[in-house]
Amino acid sequence: MIGPYGMFDVAMNDLFSRNYCQARERFLTLTSATAYPSIHVGPNGEKLITDVAYLGSVDAKNLLVLVSGTHGVEGYCGSAAQLSLLHSGLAVLMHERAGEGWRM
Repeated sequence: MIGPYGMFDVAMNDLFSRNYCQARERFLTLTSATAYPSIHVGPNGEKLITDVAYLGSVDAKNLLVLVSGTHGVEGYCGSAAQLSLLHSGLAVLMHERAGEGWRM
């Protein structure tokens, strides 16, 4: 469905987070993720955690792996891309077609 912000119906301010903690919170709100804590801490002493979300069938023939926030400022763009995908209908479509041999 196309909304006031285009295909994804989400304002850019809701995709690009101010910091790691906000990006993580937004990701967790949209997924059922498993957390893998790091022994390291962020520049402000915050806990660093790798969150993994698996969407779709565990026996799917095709798999799309997205990774962001591994280091540096590129994490903001990667996180925004993930949130955009999760807000769109594309993630649901991928889930529905994963068992049909659908390819990107």
